[in-house]
Amino acid sequence: MKSTTPAGLSRRIAVWFGAFGVFSLSFEPVRILLPVYVVSEVGGDAQMVAALFGISVFWTAIGSVLGGVVADALGHRRSYLIGLSARTFLAAAFLTTSVPALFVIMSIFGIGWGWSDSGFQSYVIQSFPRERTATIMGFWFSAMGVAAIIGSAIATALVEGPGYVPLGILGLATALAGYALVGITVPRLPERTAGNGSGKNPLRLELRRLARERGVLAFLELTGLPTILHGAASVAIPLLLFAISDSEALVAVYALVNAIILLFALPLLGRLADTRGPWVPITVGAILVVIAAVAIALTPGVLAIVFIAGVAGRLGVGIKDLLTPTIARQVIAPAIHGRVIGLGSMTWSIGFMVGSLAAGPLIDEHPGMLFWLVAIAAAAALPVIGRLRTGARSAANL
Repeated sequence: MKSTTPAGLSRRIAVWFGAFGVFSLSFEPVRILLPVYVVSEVGGDAQMVAALFGISVFWTAIGSVLGGVVADALGHRRSYLIGLSARTFLAAAFLTTSVPALFVIMSIFGIGWGWSDSGFQSYVIQSFPRERTATIMGFWFSAMGVAAIIGSAIATALVEGPGYVPLGILGLATALAGYALVGITVPRLPERTAGNGSGKNPLRLELRRLARERGVLAFLELTGLPTILHGAASVAIPLLLFAISDSEALVAVYALVNAIILLFALPLLGRLADTRGPWVPITVGAILVVIAAVAIALTPGVLAIVFIAGVAGRLGVGIKDLLTPTIARQVIAPAIHGRVIGLGSMTWSIGFMVGSLAAGPLIDEHPGMLFWLVAIAAAAALPVIGRLRTGARSAANL
């Protein structure tokens, strides 16, 4: 692989990410508005919302492992496209008030979410220039950010007017069109699979061997611990904002602000990480998560603090997600990238599920306790970052 990204490849990546942006238009509006939809339209409560997020993320964990194994065995690009196909029907959640149907939709989406993310991240690590890893991830998040801004703006206009059904129909249409465009535009680059030059079964996970590999366990801790905030916040913050303000539009604005900040911050931080290293940015991200959780724990009834801390915490988790492939590339052996990224997506899913399930019983009566628990879990990631940094330095000196 050449040390610089060819201009032709840069253009192909830009077109691919544009197509992915079309595909992702409905993701952020559904993620932010689904808790409010369940409470106001379906007749559910916070525990039902937590259960929906929990079942989705349970299947995300399963999909993550499957996606990683398939990526190492059959190809990272192929695994990415297989997983992405299961994410196309998320917006159908706004077309039904049936609780079983909602659980089915969120389960299918969860499998696709984990599977496609494992395939995408391992494809970036395997096939794209090493010194551009975080920059590529930054622009990938930007594509989602642009989609989130457009999608959230449309949702803000529709949710208190025509309602959720037009939003669901539009979301389905853009997801199906976007998937077709992604399939056409995603670059086809050389990649390594676990079966190349090996007599072993390429579809074997080999969990015990992976656990003994350098850096794997610490990497899995890093992907899981800060994500507990993301899971708790996805359920709790929309409900807290709605309870304080009684405004669905404010919840949509919260999604829009998150998207705008991530849109501009993540590409810049990705470029910084590629030129100066990932360790300072990821440490700052982990600290932001802790500060955000503590702020909400202290004042869960103050609108401005919940709003600002929610945005700060989302940025912190976004920085961690942005730099996950870069750190994997520094500390994980190339032959196991797909499986370790898949396991990392699984621990991400477990962290998200723990946070969202904890939010259900605690958000109504004890929101402060919820975020104190989140802060403690997030703080545990800081020494993990130190261990990974030491391991990366040792590996570089070998």
